[in-house]
Amino acid sequence: MRRELVDVLVIGGGMAGSTAATVAARRGLSVALLRRGYGATALSSGVIDLPAMTGLPMTARQEAIRFFWQAAAAAGYPYLGEPDSEALLLSAAGMVKRTHLYPATTGAGLLGTWGEERIVFVGIRGLAEFNATFVARAAQQYAAELGLSCQADAAEIAFPGVRHRYNITGFELAQLLDDPEQVARFANAVASAIGSATRVALPPIMGVEQSAQAMTAVQSACGCPCFELVSGPPSLLGLRLQHTLQRVLPPQVRVLHGEAIGVVARDGCIQHVRAVDQDCEHVLAPRYVVLATGKFIGGGIGYAQRLHERLLDLPLWLEDQPLADSPLRELSHAAFAAMQPFMRVGLRVDAAWRPLRHDGHAAYENLYAAGAILQDQGQNECWGTLGAALIGGYMVGQNIGN
Repeated sequence: MRRELVDVLVIGGGMAGSTAATVAARRGLSVALLRRGYGATALSSGVIDLPAMTGLPMTARQEAIRFFWQAAAAAGYPYLGEPDSEALLLSAAGMVKRTHLYPATTGAGLLGTWGEERIVFVGIRGLAEFNATFVARAAQQYAAELGLSCQADAAEIAFPGVRHRYNITGFELAQLLDDPEQVARFANAVASAIGSATRVALPPIMGVEQSAQAMTAVQSACGCPCFELVSGPPSLLGLRLQHTLQRVLPPQVRVLHGEAIGVVARDGCIQHVRAVDQDCEHVLAPRYVVLATGKFIGGGIGYAQRLHERLLDLPLWLEDQPLADSPLRELSHAAFAAMQPFMRVGLRVDAAWRPLRHDGHAAYENLYAAGAILQDQGQNECWGTLGAALIGGYMVGQNIGN
């Protein structure tokens, strides 16, 4: 079987892996991206919470955010926000989400921007996952707490062209709104229902691939700012973010849809990676390898009698110690909503983002890691998972070969 030479092999195609692949390719390196399918990024809320990440140069954090802003805008799905101040966005469940970076389609929903106006929350008949009346009441309460003198009302429309009245899903409607003719009919239906509204809130359904165009059409019909509400995972906004990351990949990045099944290492370096791509097997000979396989959803960490890193059996860490062979029940709390210790388990890396052995030295000279597979990047008050993955992926992409 022929060896395939490549400068960088990135394993994992979420926020960290896609970012690392894009940055490395823009530096002139040949890159292969190996991914099994959608992981945690596609299932996320689609908004990006930024971590403090103390110990990193502030310039690196700023560069990573600037890279993402520019890349997302170029891909047709721009993001807004301020890295150093939290934004308050209302969710489709009537709760406030605190975040830093958010899609432009949600921008007019920023709580601090509401003035003396009438905001109409538009529900869709048969879309059980969104109750416009409930969310409007929640919005009125939050506005009062913030000292905003706005009025929040609810309206309901039938989605044009959808004949069944029950069990409609947001994803079904979003697919329909990728059709410009359907968008025009929907925009007219919304405009007819809002009366004297000065701002319009919509459930997160504004297209899968053409959300910016759909939102522009609805705003034009309504004659006022319109916005989507954010939602918890799994979210259409997360799926759009994943698609955006795919569009950002430079054309010279070779994407393999499969998984790594074996590694050959010699003299402290990874020499070959065996990968299965659908029905084909590849032997890749990379100069550098980036492990961005995620945690549990992405499949980077598995459980068979113990938690383990699945590809190389690299040591997992919790706090400042390598993880012992502890049963999973010893790494969890009975309270469902409690912060679970097992979600903090992950790889530990050195200053160059190389995973560490038990003795604190780099496991392999040419292996890097970023994203949710790292320690404390699953559930921690100080770390925003997508934000940390963005910054880590950017840093790895910049540092490879330096």
